[in-house]
Amino acid sequence: MKKILRLMLSLMLLGAVFGLTSCMSGSQESNVSQSGQDDIISTPTPQLTATPGIIGESIAEIAETTGLNREMLLGLTGEDWVNFGISVAIFFVGVLIISWIVRFVIGRIVRATPGTHDDEFYAAIKRQINVLIGVLLLDYATDRLVFVPVEVKEALNQIYFASAIITLAYIVWKLIDLLFIWQSERYVLNGEVDYRAAVRSLFRRFLRGVVVIFTLIIVLSNYGINPIFILSIIFGFVVATLIAGQNILSDLIYGFVLLFERPFEVGDRIEIKDLETWGDVVDIGIRTTRVCTLDNRLVVHPNSLVGRSLLVNFSQPTAQFRAKFDIDVAYGVDPEKVQEVVEEAIRIVEGVAVDKEIDVLLNKISKSGLEFRLRWWLVNYADASYVGDQVLRSVYAAMLQSGIEMSLDAYDLNIFMDGGISPSIIDNPLEVKDE
Repeated sequence: MKKILRLMLSLMLLGAVFGLTSCMSGSQESNVSQSGQDDIISTPTPQLTATPGIIGESIAEIAETTGLNREMLLGLTGEDWVNFGISVAIFFVGVLIISWIVRFVIGRIVRATPGTHDDEFYAAIKRQINVLIGVLLLDYATDRLVFVPVEVKEALNQIYFASAIITLAYIVWKLIDLLFIWQSERYVLNGEVDYRAAVRSLFRRFLRGVVVIFTLIIVLSNYGINPIFILSIIFGFVVATLIAGQNILSDLIYGFVLLFERPFEVGDRIEIKDLETWGDVVDIGIRTTRVCTLDNRLVVHPNSLVGRSLLVNFSQPTAQFRAKFDIDVAYGVDPEKVQEVVEEAIRIVEGVAVDKEIDVLLNKISKSGLEFRLRWWLVNYADASYVGDQVLRSVYAAMLQSGIEMSLDAYDLNIFMDGGISPSIIDNPLEVKDE
């Protein structure tokens, strides 16, 4: 960052030189009188006629001596043509010399620092630096020409000023882009997932918008347009957009909440209970969240609905997941034997976390038998269905092999008859009551 600051300092000095030169050469200023401060467009103060410098005075003396000031060609005197040629030479020779000096100075600064970011930034704005130098020299070369009308100079100076401001804005724009690119590259080099890429992308667009707005204000103010009028238009547009898109604004606000609080990340398997959605998160955008369901369907939900819904994240804090189910065994079976057989049957299944405890708990004693609750951990939540099937198969096979009988539902049947008891009922082990 220090390297970039040094480079930006050099560019600021270059811009300061341009500003001082413009002021010294009589660049127009958009002065608004006290009585007309609220006007949308103000009249710029006329530029004063340029005073000939040392070069101009020397040429005037030579022209007076040789009579060039009395020779006319295309409406200009010989003195004017000589000054025009000198201005052209100042521009082209100055661009070559000053560009070389600037490249030499900035090149030394870039090479004196380690890393490649400053080199990339300088390579990206090298052309814009040359444009700034050219605009600076054009302003000087034009201003020294006495024969150019004041109105033409004012128009040209406005164009030069606008060109310089737009060029500086482009340099800032490029710096913003490179800073975000370097940040993204850091995540790639470290092998990390950039979960806040969407936030940075929106922030980058916001900074770009700020650069564009300030550039427009400065450039239009240079042409005498009141900046308050420009800001009023922008503010009105923003307010109208927010009123017309309240739902979109709500989605954007919840999008920021989701991106900053990060209740889930890209790749997580989540369940949005209120929306009856279960699947893997594909993308977390500013306005919507995309979820790929287990049947390979892409579901797009507005962030406002996601933010107000109850969420279950199966990927955090880890991918391990505890599953459970209940089994019933008949009376007369030793609970310790059930625990030993079932626990071993679960442990041998691939996908079950062997480093986690397997629970076989006597949960209930019912009329039909003993109810056990089985709990075990999966290595990965994504295998819940398949591993659950394998666990059930393994437990059932182990219980058959060990002679552990499953319980059957038992019912009490009470039969009340008039006129005696049926023999078929006496042969069955049922409780019979006669009124």
